[in-house]
Amino acid sequence: MEEARERYRRNCGACHGLDARGDGIVSSLMTPKPVDLTQLKAQCGGTFPTERLVRIIDGRETMRAHGESDMPVWGADLSRNGAVDDATVDAWIRSIVDYLETIQVE
Repeated sequence: MEEARERYRRNCGACHGLDARGDGIVSSLMTPKPVDLTQLKAQCGGTFPTERLVRIIDGRETMRAHGESDMPVWGADLSRNGAVDDATVDAWIRSIVDYLETIQVE
């Protein structure tokens, strides 16, 4: 889990904050503000949205019919144009999601 936490901090912390509360160092420059990732379970009626979050973080299959998302397409970024295989990227993303599930506020 420590590796997943570090991967989260490296890839997500600048926007969502090191503690995932939406208060990263660049969050004050963003509109809309980054989501507090510690509240996902509470916002989804007590169920952690694992698969939805995997798709959001990956971003490669997201339809952007209503404009661009401010969320980076991490699946493409993490794969470094094919330098890392899709299975590895998927495992990295799932590890971040697993980490986020452990920090949910009740």
